[in-house]
Amino acid sequence: MNMQLAGRVGMCFLSGIVVGLIHDGWGVLNDLYEPLVYLMSGLVFSAGVLSPYVRRDKWVALRALGLVLASTLSYYVAVTLVSEGVGADYHDWISFTIASVAGAALVIGPVVFLAPVRPSTKLFALVLVSALIGGPVTWLTLPFTEDHLPLVALGYMGWHALIGLALYFGTEGARLSGTLR
Repeated sequence: MNMQLAGRVGMCFLSGIVVGLIHDGWGVLNDLYEPLVYLMSGLVFSAGVLSPYVRRDKWVALRALGLVLASTLSYYVAVTLVSEGVGADYHDWISFTIASVAGAALVIGPVVFLAPVRPSTKLFALVLVSALIGGPVTWLTLPFTEDHLPLVALGYMGWHALIGLALYFGTEGARLSGTLR
């Protein structure tokens, strides 16, 4: 197996576990913690899944901050669509799929412009397919797992890995041509 791919998938899994811990609240149950869930989750997703694609130049800090904010917005919108959206049903895989596609769209646009990576039909198609699979995968683990961290973490690990794989294979030509590190 390609060591670079193995490392990136490992980082996706690790970020999924940490976001699962964040989602589970580490046992902290108060109103001050809830708003931080989105920011902390966006930071972890950005670091674990998106950071390998950020160009290292004098703007790296601003690029990274932009991706953290995009990831935070993505997670917030996905959770809101599932929990409060029109016709949303927390126990409905379709709501999770719609939220997954919206979340992926809110992440891939900023990745293309901020990281930046070369946009391609292959990249967008892989992200769409990953999101269409990731929604039901997350649905299978989240709504029925109150206080069951291992299953919650599996849902996040799956979604993070699917998006990470889409980015990896969707930017493969750019890596081979040397335009992406």
